[in-house]
Amino acid sequence: MSWSSKLQDWISLLVHWITRRRHPSRFMLHAGVGMVAASLAGGWTFGVRGSAGALHLAGFASTSDGLPKSLLVVVLFFGLLLALTGAGVLLFDWKSFRNAAERSAVVVVEFRGLIDTSDSSLLKSVPRGLIGQRLDALIDVRELAVAGAIKQAMQKVVAMPDLIRLLRGSRAKSDVQVVVGGVLHVPLLFLAGAMLDDEGRVLPFDWDRVSEVWKALDEPDDGERFTLSGMDELPSGTPRVVLAISASYLSDAFAIKDSFGDVPVVSLSLANPLPGTLWSGAKQDALAAQFTAAVATLGNKGVKRISLVLAASSTLALRMGRAYDRRNMPEIACYQYERKPTPAYPWSVLIGPSDVELIPTTSEDVTSR
Repeated sequence: MSWSSKLQDWISLLVHWITRRRHPSRFMLHAGVGMVAASLAGGWTFGVRGSAGALHLAGFASTSDGLPKSLLVVVLFFGLLLALTGAGVLLFDWKSFRNAAERSAVVVVEFRGLIDTSDSSLLKSVPRGLIGQRLDALIDVRELAVAGAIKQAMQKVVAMPDLIRLLRGSRAKSDVQVVVGGVLHVPLLFLAGAMLDDEGRVLPFDWDRVSEVWKALDEPDDGERFTLSGMDELPSGTPRVVLAISASYLSDAFAIKDSFGDVPVVSLSLANPLPGTLWSGAKQDALAAQFTAAVATLGNKGVKRISLVLAASSTLALRMGRAYDRRNMPEIACYQYERKPTPAYPWSVLIGPSDVELIPTTSEDVTSR
C-alpha cells in the first residue's frame, strides 16, 4: 500500500471517528476546559518585579476582585481533573477504535459477466465511511460467458464463499463487511445470493446503466409491493410450479407458456415494472419477504420444484437468493431468459438442499409436462 493511500485511510479513519456519535468523554473535556478558563478569569492576582540599575520596578494586576481564592482553587482543581479524565478517555477510545478498524475488513465481491466495469470497479467505489482493509474478491466470468461455458462460470460463483473465507482469514464475521454487486446472468446472481446467505453483513450496490456508476440502495421506500396471483387456484399436491416475478420487466407470458406448457403459473408482479427503479433497500427487503412467503406457501401446498422466472434488477436477484432457504424450501430452478433464442429459457441453475446443478432446456425439467 502506498504512503498516499495509507495517509488517505488514516484521514478517513480520523474523520469517521470525529463525526461519529458524541461520546460523554467529549462533554467531560469541554466542561473541564470551561471550568479551568472560568477559574483563571475569576479573581487571580499576579505581579511582575524587575530592576534597571538602581531603579526598582513592581507591578500587579488582578482579573477580578470578586470570588474567594480558595473557591477558585477548588474550581481549577476539579476543572483540571475533569479535563484530564475526558482527554484520557478520548485517547483510550481513539486507540480502541483504531485497533478495531485495523481488525476490520471490507470484502468487495464484484461480478463481471455482462458489462465491463473495470474502469469503474466496485472496489474503487466503496464509500470511505466503511472502515477496514479493502479486500478484492473479483469474480470475472466474461470470457466464460462469451464462450458459452456457463457451467464453469457457475462453478466460480459456487466457490465464492471459499474465496471470502480465504480473504477474511482469522477475522471474526462481525469484523468483516461484505460489499457485493455486479452485472451477471440472473440465475447466477440468484445463486450468488443463496451462497452469500451465511456470510454475515452484506451491503449491496447496483450498477446504474445511465450514469455508469455504482450506487447504494439508499432511496426511500415508495410502499409499492408485489401483487400475488395464481396461488388460490393452485391445487394441493401439485409437484411443479412456475413462479414468475415481474420487478424490472414484465415476465414473458408467451415464452413461459411455450417453455413450460400446462405447468401451473404463480406470479408476483409490480403494477408497472421498469428497469432502474429499484433503488430502495427497504423496498427490496419487503419484496424479498413476499417472495419468501410465496415460496414457503408453495412448499406447504406440496410443491417439490419451483421453476423461477425472474425479471429483476441485479441487487433484487441477489436479495431474493439470500432470502431463499435451500434447506427448508422446495428446490428452485432459476431460468435465464433470452429474447431471440428458441426456447426463450436456454438454461437454468437448479439449487437443491445440498447441491447446485446447471440444467439445459433439453432436460426433463422443462420438457416433461
